[in-house]
Amino acid sequence: WEATVRLLTRHGSAPLFFVQLPALANATHLPASVRNVLQQTYYKSLTRGMLLYNVFSEVVDALQGIEIIVLKGAYLSEHLYKDIALRQFSDLDLLVHPYDGEKALAALSAIGFKPRASKPVSEFVEKNSDFVHYQPMERGDVSVEIHIKLHGRSPDYKLNVEDIWHRSVDEIINKKPVKVMCTSDLLMHLCIHAEKHVKEGEIQMKSYNDLVNLLLSLPPDFNWLAFENSCIKYRCAKVVFKQLYLTAGFYKIAFPEFLKLAYPLSLSDKEQFLSFLHCESFKAEKKSTTAVPGHVNSLRNIKSPRIFLIYIKEVLFPSKSFMISKYGLVSSSEFRVQSKNVRVSKLKTQNSKLQTENRKLKFWWLWYPYRWWVGLKGVFLLMRKKG
Repeated sequence: WEATVRLLTRHGSAPLFFVQLPALANATHLPASVRNVLQQTYYKSLTRGMLLYNVFSEVVDALQGIEIIVLKGAYLSEHLYKDIALRQFSDLDLLVHPYDGEKALAALSAIGFKPRASKPVSEFVEKNSDFVHYQPMERGDVSVEIHIKLHGRSPDYKLNVEDIWHRSVDEIINKKPVKVMCTSDLLMHLCIHAEKHVKEGEIQMKSYNDLVNLLLSLPPDFNWLAFENSCIKYRCAKVVFKQLYLTAGFYKIAFPEFLKLAYPLSLSDKEQFLSFLHCESFKAEKKSTTAVPGHVNSLRNIKSPRIFLIYIKEVLFPSKSFMISKYGLVSSSEFRVQSKNVRVSKLKTQNSKLQTENRKLKFWWLWYPYRWWVGLKGVFLLMRKKG
């Protein structure tokens, strides 16, 4: 039972399991101590959800005049689960129009949110790259991700964000008027998100909780044929129906027979999912730890030769200030300020650390060869994967 509770907690499903206990005929076999732990996870999730929704309201007020579509957790918790404790989420994900991205970041800065300490790329690269969301904005232990797209370039799917905006619907979340995806787009998005985690070898049970609840909430007259045509249009039919087939099959949810015949599930997909349910390891694509594929995708989208060349230069030879921030070096002025601020009792130890950091700063340019070496390894990994 202890192992089960650990897994439920890791997958963000412990609160949901707790409220479903009365439906289990053999729930009396559950030890009282385990039931208490599950109850605690429910109340912790509820407390966290209340905090996030309070911040959500503040963020929506700050973004007045900017259209937003609320993604995943903040919408699903209230409207799909009907109890904000049952669908755990750690941050707020908001989709905005690309032309509103910088404006949204400025609005968040005005209410105390700050970007994470160091940017992974320079501002020029960020503006011209195939990025999905800006650097997360943080305040305390709450972060907000401002998205301008739903996913990066992929051979498996290509959702059109302009179409998503066109079909979005008005909704009230925590008494705030916002926009959310229409049901069909939300179903596609959740399937693609579940597939992404499968490919990374990080399957999340809450992804399937979302799909089960959404499938059960569909109206009886839901137009599956029109939905299939949309999936074909956005090149995601194979991914979407794979995930829907898995969900329908293993969770006993009704699913149209003509779609089962059109998109049969392979034996390897079934075995992989079963191994996940039995907590066994399975062979999944190794999660990429290199930025090279992202840069390659970005360069493919750049039409201007000038921007193309500047992009490469910024990746290979970013500015000194960026290198200092990226690799955690300390500038001379910061060194003097920090030296004055250290406490007397820790003066010797901290001064030694600061001296080391200051010496590193003098040779900041030596981090270029390290950067190139990391890039070459990324190129090798990419070529091996394609080969």
